[in-house]
Amino acid sequence: VKLSTAEIKDHISEYSTDFKERADYYDKLGEAKKAAEDRRKTLAIYDKDEKEKRDEEALEKDHLEKDQPAEDLSGIGSKIELYDKLGDLKKVGQLRAREIAAQDAIVASSPASADAYHSRGLIFEERKQFDLALNDYARAMILHPKDNHYIGHHADCLNQLKRYQQAYDECQNGLKASTRYSEFVLGPLAEASEQLG
Repeated sequence: VKLSTAEIKDHISEYSTDFKERADYYDKLGEAKKAAEDRRKTLAIYDKDEKEKRDEEALEKDHLEKDQPAEDLSGIGSKIELYDKLGDLKKVGQLRAREIAAQDAIVASSPASADAYHSRGLIFEERKQFDLALNDYARAMILHPKDNHYIGHHADCLNQLKRYQQAYDECQNGLKASTRYSEFVLGPLAEASEQLG
């Protein structure tokens, strides 16, 4: 990937990644104003793509007379990151609320899906809402008690909340029950061990 600012012809580029990468390059050069401009261009492309996708889905809905599919959240993480870098905390909050609402709908429609709880837990964990993430990971663990993937994420949240002994014990029990996905418990186990001395 070439990061030269001359590589993108603004009037013909339709790729959000072009502008996003150039914005990061401008950041490295200390040119915040140009970086912000390219982030806005990236967001405009995202918005255009989302509108086109909604229009296509509406046509398909009319044609097939089916319910509109659940909201597509692909790319929402990138949009949140861009708005965050632009300092638009209101837009960040709105997008995060949409993200959680969509995950809530998935959990409601699939209450027996450990992955649904896990996915929502990841969002809470990223937002540093560790208690909410713990609840979702615990629900995933109830559905799949020997899955070290879920145990590891749960233990990581326990570490974030400085509940090191509980995280340590949980990781040890997870490894005793199964070695599958053990890589997910090794990090939190090491962190808890270090903190416990």
